[in-house]
Amino acid sequence: MSPYLTSFFRRGKIIQTG
Repeated sequence: MSPYLTSFFRRGKIIQTG
């Protein structure tokens, strides 16, 4: 998982970005 994905997950949002 990219750092971006982890950041989104931490915020409680499930967003798949590349």
